[in-house]
Amino acid sequence: MSDQLQFDFEGRNRHQDRAGGAGPELPRDPFVSGYDVFRTEQSAAVHAMEERFGMILNKNVRLKLIGWDEVFEGRLILNQLLYPTTRKEGLRLRIGNVDFDYTDIEYCGLLPTPGCTAPT
Repeated sequence: MSDQLQFDFEGRNRHQDRAGGAGPELPRDPFVSGYDVFRTEQSAAVHAMEERFGMILNKNVRLKLIGWDEVFEGRLILNQLLYPTTRKEGLRLRIGNVDFDYTDIEYCGLLPTPGCTAPT
């Protein structure tokens, strides 16, 4: 039988020599680098959307909606899976249990981070 068809039960591969020298090595956890790339791309997309639509995402804000008497405080997040490609598509947002379109915002401001004080 040809060497090509035999299974290597000793665990050597074509990159190892007969003395057991190591061949090329894969990353220990290939998902870590993939996840890091995903987080970096997601952060860049959120930043680009903040710039395009002039808003603050994934941070604690004070928000007033047109036609509402209540002022909301909490984390402003996207309420849709896909990012809009144009302003005409609209952008669904959520703060707490309230979801709305970004055009419904009367004003929105960043809340100070707890434990941080403003410089005097």
